[in-house]
Amino acid sequence: MKKSLKNGLAIVVSVSLIILIWFAVAVRIDSELIIPTPSLVLKNVFMAFFEASVWRAVFGTLGRVAVSFLISFAVALLFAIAANRFKYLEKAFYPLVAAMRATPTMSVILLCLIWLKPSKSPVAVSFIVVFPMLYSAILNALKNRNKSIEEMAKSYGVGRVKIFFGITVREVIDGLFSDFITILAFNVKLTVAGESLANTRQSIGREMSVANVNFETARLLALTVIAILLSIIIEIVAKLIRYAIIRGINEYNRKKTIKALSLG
Repeated sequence: MKKSLKNGLAIVVSVSLIILIWFAVAVRIDSELIIPTPSLVLKNVFMAFFEASVWRAVFGTLGRVAVSFLISFAVALLFAIAANRFKYLEKAFYPLVAAMRATPTMSVILLCLIWLKPSKSPVAVSFIVVFPMLYSAILNALKNRNKSIEEMAKSYGVGRVKIFFGITVREVIDGLFSDFITILAFNVKLTVAGESLANTRQSIGREMSVANVNFETARLLALTVIAILLSIIIEIVAKLIRYAIIRGINEYNRKKTIKALSLG
């Protein structure tokens, strides 16, 4: 409890300090076009919540983030499992993953703008950049798991399916989660950047571009705050999903243990 209060207090102090510095700089420069005050930005955030176009943009961006991340994760998971199981496949995948990782993000964005429609470009950009990150994270989590527990379970006659879902999945989730959250937040930034350059309809990126063209700095910062809030909400949802999965695995293991003891 005390630790939670300390963490909460640290966050409040940090945010307050940022706002204070922001306010001081805004007052010193005294130009809403360059740096608007925090109160003006907050007013624009509040006003944005009553605009239907902003809600359409938020849900549009959220949909693209979800699609791009799920596709990236599914493909990365398949590649990582195959590479962990067969070492020659890991070597075969290396040039492709290395090339995707080394390609400049701006180059990827510009090429996608040439090859794809504005609605598809942000998804493709996120996949090309995020896939190698997820692949490496999942592969490392699979390699670094505690295999002795799995070997012990095998020695007691536990089946492979039960070992995978009861032990491997939980350990991989625990080892992967911090990287997962970081990559997910990065995926949001990539999607918004791709939307802005592609001028994608019903997107936060396009709303930002319009605000920039019209020199609406306060609205641009308000949309940035909304994008940050979207990332925070996605992180909270990801944590809840992780909690639900771990709880489900624990409940599954508990029921199996009780059943085994009753049969014994």
